[in-house]
Amino acid sequence: MYAGTSISAGMKGASKAMAAMNKQLEPTKQMKQMREFQKQSSQLDMTLEMMSDAIDETLDKDEAEEETEELTNQVKC
Repeated sequence: MYAGTSISAGMKGASKAMAAMNKQLEPTKQMKQMREFQKQSSQLDMTLEMMSDAIDETLDKDEAEEETEELTNQVKC
């Protein structure tokens, strides 16, 4: 009987502690912040990808121009 009472008291204490923690942590507020972080992170990823693509295209054009100049010089000679 004592073990059951002890477990019950322990569960009651744990429940109070969890309730106090939930009150302080405000789970709904944290979820909102996590969603906003995910949104901003996704936008940053898209921006970085677009910038990377633009840089790659620019560098590819420069390489193509150099190759064209080399071929033109070879034909001229």
